[in-house]
Amino acid sequence: MTIFTTPVSTDPDAVAIRYHPVSFGKSYGSHFLEDPELIAMIEAALAETDWPVREPMYADIQQRIVDLQPEIFGMMRNRGTVHQTWVKGYTDSPIRMEGEIDFYRTYLEP
Repeated sequence: MTIFTTPVSTDPDAVAIRYHPVSFGKSYGSHFLEDPELIAMIEAALAETDWPVREPMYADIQQRIVDLQPEIFGMMRNRGTVHQTWVKGYTDSPIRMEGEIDFYRTYLEP
């Protein structure tokens, strides 16, 4: 199964929640991975509001997911962006890895 999904947020829970039972059966939670330790880790990180405390929690979650290997992880970031110097307002973002471009802020300078 191939899933083409870009996280909709810079919050790491946008990806971690995909491995929680609330996501089972959705296009991004098709693995049905049931790991009580991982579920507890996700719930604890989601409840934490202090970023210096949350950050290492999500690093541990990521490592746990990689260790469990519930799916084959692959990413092909095959894209290039070319524009003229008179195109203003465009900013490349590593979060938008699938070619989504925010043209609303892009304009042409005469």
